[in-house]
Amino acid sequence: TRAVVSFRVASFHRLYQDPDVLDGEQWVLCLEQGGRRRVVYCNNHFAPGIRAFRDALVAATGALAWTAMSTSAMRNHQQALWQANRDEPIAR
Repeated sequence: TRAVVSFRVASFHRLYQDPDVLDGEQWVLCLEQGGRRRVVYCNNHFAPGIRAFRDALVAATGALAWTAMSTSAMRNHQQALWQANRDEPIAR
């Protein structure tokens, strides 16, 4: 919770993307807290502070679940991702 507040995760936009990059890196940050969910999708453009937030989580936990997905698996999960991204953000 401290890292969420410290890195202002609740102020991250839901979508960051760079349409000029055709093949790159995509991240999805999904946080659930107090029955609320915040999903941030980064497509070749990243929320300010998201990498530092990741590093703080790794330092605090010693691990972080990063999952590489194939294109077909990603497409299968897109509908759930976009639905989650319509949910309310976590409390500020």
